[in-house]
Amino acid sequence: MTYIDVPAFTVIDDYNVKDKNGIYHYDTYRESSDYFTKQNKMFISIKNADSGSIESLAYGYAKDKNAAYFEWQKLTGDDPQTFDVFMENELLTGANYFAKDGKSVYINQKIFEKADNSTFKIFNEKYTS
Repeated sequence: MTYIDVPAFTVIDDYNVKDKNGIYHYDTYRESSDYFTKQNKMFISIKNADSGSIESLAYGYAKDKNAAYFEWQKLTGDDPQTFDVFMENELLTGANYFAKDGKSVYINQKIFEKADNSTFKIFNEKYTS
């Protein structure tokens, strides 16, 4: 069992913390059988993320010196040095969020095929160009 190193403990954002040993994610979830009566807690260690360079961006996205992540799933084909989220995500209701790097546009954790990252725009929940 790994214990958090208290002197090195730092809060990243509302759901994530780090210490010298790694990055940890806390969240709650519900199961269908007891959805309205019980809220379960989840505390997991994030594997392969660099705790020294991790940065929480917004809308479930984060990046470190080696990779970018959506809800702690590593994005494929990403360029973490140029990775950023679209601030227009604030216009959306939460089903999909958009980000980009020097090569691609992402919808959540997937590459948005054929989207041009230099001209891509979000207009609202239903329209992008």
